[in-house]
Order: sequence, then structure tokens, then C-alpha cells
Amino acid sequence: MVELEPNCVAVYARGLKIFKTIKNMQISQKESEMTNNKILLDVMADKYCISILQAIKDEPKSASQLSSECGIFIGIVYRKLKLLQKGCLLDIHYEIRPDGKRFFLYKSQVKSIMASFVDNALDVVIEKR
Repeated sequence: MVELEPNCVAVYARGLKIFKTIKNMQISQKESEMTNNKILLDVMADKYCISILQAIKDEPKSASQLSSECGIFIGIVYRKLKLLQKGCLLDIHYEIRPDGKRFFLYKSQVKSIMASFVDNALDVVIEKR
């Protein structure tokens, strides 16, 4: 049995012991909301993110499909998908091809995003599918 220091959590993944200090993992709720609002505003202001979200609103697509369909370089597609994933705006699934390699499919969770600034406070609301 492993003894933990105070304020530590043990996470067991496939037999590996990983220790993380709760103190280091804690972010205040306000900081978290501010970070999430910034990500959502960045998404709303980015033409590539908007184009990607529109392309995957009805059916899931791979990054290469998005690249060719939206006319965006593949490296940019992956960066924007990472940003959309950070904002919790994507469903991500993977499939395994006959050659054993897996590829990821991305689908938008967004129905609408609304931002408002009232009484010196920013509020961003996402309506998900």
C-alpha cells in the first residue's frame, strides 16, 4: 500500500501509479469561467473555427475531409480542432481502418453561442445539440 502526502490523489491507470497534488490541479471557478469565456470568444472571432463548426454540424468528418472541404491547411485544421476541443465544442470519435490505423472524426456539439456584456460582466452561453 502506498501512503500519500496530505492533499494528494492517487490515480491508477493500467497498473501505473500517478500522483497529482490537488493544490496544483485546483483552479478557482472564476478563473476557469474566464478562461472558458476567452476560448469561446476566440472561437467566435475565428473564421476558420466558424468554417469548421459549420462543416461538422450535421455529420462527423476527419481532419483531412475538413481541410479539403473548407480549403484550410491541415496544420491549421488541427490547431483549430484543438481549440474547439478545449472549449468543449466537439464530439470526437475514432474508427479503425482495415490496416489497423485509427482516424478521428469530429462533430460539432454547438447549436448556438451567445455572448453578452452586462453590468461589467461577460456572459457566454452555449446551447448544445
